[in-house]
Amino acid sequence: MAEKQYISPIRLFEHLGIEYKDDINISRIKKHLNAEFSIARDGFIEVDGHSYNKHDVMAEIERLDFTGRMHYHIQVWKNHFLLAILESNEANFPEVLSAMDNFQNDDAFDEFFSPYFAGPFNIAARYCINNNDLPSLGEWYRLQAFLLPEDREVGFASTRIFLEDNLKLFNNISKENYPTFRPKVEHWLRWGWHKFLNNLPHEFYHYKEEIAVSLINLTVTLQKTNKDDCRDISNDLMLVKDLREDLQDTIINNDKAFNVVQSSGSNNYWWVLWVVIILGRVASGGCN
Repeated sequence: MAEKQYISPIRLFEHLGIEYKDDINISRIKKHLNAEFSIARDGFIEVDGHSYNKHDVMAEIERLDFTGRMHYHIQVWKNHFLLAILESNEANFPEVLSAMDNFQNDDAFDEFFSPYFAGPFNIAARYCINNNDLPSLGEWYRLQAFLLPEDREVGFASTRIFLEDNLKLFNNISKENYPTFRPKVEHWLRWGWHKFLNNLPHEFYHYKEEIAVSLINLTVTLQKTNKDDCRDISNDLMLVKDLREDLQDTIINNDKAFNVVQSSGSNNYWWVLWVVIILGRVASGGCN
């Protein structure tokens, strides 16, 4: 399904002095709009840098469910952050995430919102990808439930390309060329990318599994030459959920090679040594 650009009708109504807050008289609104568009230059009405055309405005008003949709148009209009992401692709992640809490489990809202949200959702995801910010992308995916099935291909277009490109990248990395390729995998060396894999949509599970396998193989390839990078990758791999049991076991076993834990007996030995040193200083008259 093609992306659908949102422009709030409330802005137009307020500009033209059309009443919309109380009982809506659709016949009167259509008559008013027909008159305004008939005298509009080139058939467009410009309001605060936004261009309204008669076809799109009338198509919304003539919907059988327009009266119900007006409630959501008003809610979006009242929230600057929702309006900004739908109209201008300006995504303030914390504010948008907070605002969307008010629309949980509202199927009618999903039907209204999803066609407009798919494009901005994808653009916000691409922004995170371009900035190597996979943890924030994982947080952004918390809003994927607001995308209807027919809009998800648009919403996850950038994500799909990113995953496919990274799988190709992993296949080309060897121990010898890793110094050259390292900048291209830096996002997998930063803490928190497990949130990205954990929140991938269910239809992307095969990508999740393939990425996990590729990262495991990468740590095996680099375990003798780049142990610190292997440790960074392993730390997040340990937090990836819902993988096959055999993959999970492999990740746990490999992590033991990168994150060596001292035995409790060894720790006790050092505590005893410190006590002996302190007692020796006290017996000799203190630290001075």
